Amino acid sequence: MGGGGGGGTDTAGTEVAAPAKVEITSCRLGGHLLGRAGAVQRAIQSKYPNVQVQNNVGFPLQFSMTADDKQVLGGSAGSCTILQLLTCCTSPEAVANMVTTTPDVV
Repeated sequence: MGGGGGGGTDTAGTEVAAPAKVEITSCRLGGHLLGRAGAVQRAIQSKYPNVQVQNNVGFPLQFSMTADDKQVLGGSAGSCTILQLLTCCTSPEAVANMVTTTPDVV
């Protein structure tokens, strides 16, 4: 796949494209003071060095991500994700894998 986004392959061996911009919105306590949003940001930047990542402060227990202006995580799933990050039930790398964009497959 051409371009300078630093794409790769997913677990099924399908070529994936790196997003150009990722926006993370998380609660002040878990996301920022306890560093879970920063950990996800570092995981995204290590996987895709050319991606622009922006962190925003959200409401309590909020965790959402958009990749190239498309929401990939939010709502109750995002709240569960921040709780899983805080209790070490999931890794920042696993959350970072959610931002990959794949070709439109039905």
